[in-house]
Amino acid sequence: MNNPVTIRERILVFIHHLGLSIQTFSYRCNLSQNAVLKLNENSQNGTFSKIYTTFPELNPKWLQFGNGEMLRPTVSNISDDKNFQQVTSGDYIILSQEEIKNAIMEFSKALLLVDKQMGLYAESIAQKDEQISRLLAMVEVKDSLINKIMDKL
Repeated sequence: MNNPVTIRERILVFIHHLGLSIQTFSYRCNLSQNAVLKLNENSQNGTFSKIYTTFPELNPKWLQFGNGEMLRPTVSNISDDKNFQQVTSGDYIILSQEEIKNAIMEFSKALLLVDKQMGLYAESIAQKDEQISRLLAMVEVKDSLINKIMDKL
């Protein structure tokens, strides 16, 4: 298959690439052979999750949508380039040292703005608390006056 179109075709290409039988592939993924052979866009997420957990080198975007390469970049390919860092969280994100520095700077700026905003909110809350205290004092004075007037009637 030169250009596999369906998810089923792509999983069969991947299984062939591994040199496994469908039975062995299914067993390793803890799936039935039927689940593997009928794999399509309506298959349950758990099915895909078992495959990706068992074979982390498989590119999910390639399997599900036909985008990109069949295999994810390997750590050895990435680590050869001294200008790049690897960060993993399910997928690979490759950033240069400069991009990492810029991201940290932007995050720091955003954090300073949030801190400043929190200070303004704290100030505003303190002012509101003071206003509430004064209003409560005024209400107490008025209640006292009303009670005195009511007592005289």
